[in-house]
Amino acid sequence: AVLSKKISSRSYPDILRELLWSVKSHRYVSDEKLQSKLKTESVYGGGKKSFLSRLVLNRIEDHLTGREPGTANYKVVRILPENLEGDWFNELTPDEREQARDSVDLIGNLALIHLPSFNERHNYAHKRNLLNQSGIELNAEFHTIEQWNLQVIKRRCQTLAEWVMAVWPQLGTGGGASVTAEYDPTGKKPLAFTLIGQRYPLKEQTWKELLVRVVEECTDLTELTVQQLLEEARIKFSRTDTSFRSCSEIKRTGIYVDTSSSYNAQHILKHIERLLGILNLDFETDFSYEAVGR
Repeated sequence: AVLSKKISSRSYPDILRELLWSVKSHRYVSDEKLQSKLKTESVYGGGKKSFLSRLVLNRIEDHLTGREPGTANYKVVRILPENLEGDWFNELTPDEREQARDSVDLIGNLALIHLPSFNERHNYAHKRNLLNQSGIELNAEFHTIEQWNLQVIKRRCQTLAEWVMAVWPQLGTGGGASVTAEYDPTGKKPLAFTLIGQRYPLKEQTWKELLVRVVEECTDLTELTVQQLLEEARIKFSRTDTSFRSCSEIKRTGIYVDTSSSYNAQHILKHIERLLGILNLDFETDFSYEAVGR
């Protein structure tokens, strides 16, 4: 459902706010602090956490394979299951069973997969076989991991933390200038926008391009179709390019959104705020844009 009221930033998991850089406070997280939190804080488990975990791991996959950001679109799965049953119960020591609840949602216990046959309840040997067959670069290390336990999860947290810093170097101290959220767009043109820590430059540097690009990125973060997303955000669209005085196509969908001149920068930013609300994201902390005078 559409959220009519923005969620307070205080309700966001601290680890994900810091991991993906708080634009609102213009802070950067030190490498040491980031890596420390990634070893101890849950980054998965439903809602916004699931969206962000999927985004982070797929961005790492793109980095490892040298592809454009946004190419990978795999499902996130746990290795150590949430409920310890059968082989998993027997494979862990009594002490590990006590600690397992705090480890299942660590980033080191997560992997990417595209196979529908992956079941969280399967034992590690079965999961390892599927991960090795997946062809996903992020899963390559499972070829050498013969047993899955809490120590392995902690080591993998460290590895993934290092990859996060490679993908988003601006998260560390001295990582460059912060992106300023400019909330009076009158007479300005947009240069780029940042969504959940990922910066996207705009080629045409127009407000209609900003709207279209944000719609495309939001579509990758939800199970909703483009049409459902636009309907919930109350953005006018059509299946033909003759319905509006000016329109732009959402990439490879055959859906055109209204970008008539009456849709000025303020209107477009309101559309974006509603889009983010649908995904349980916050306009002030999860989104910003850079703009300059014309």
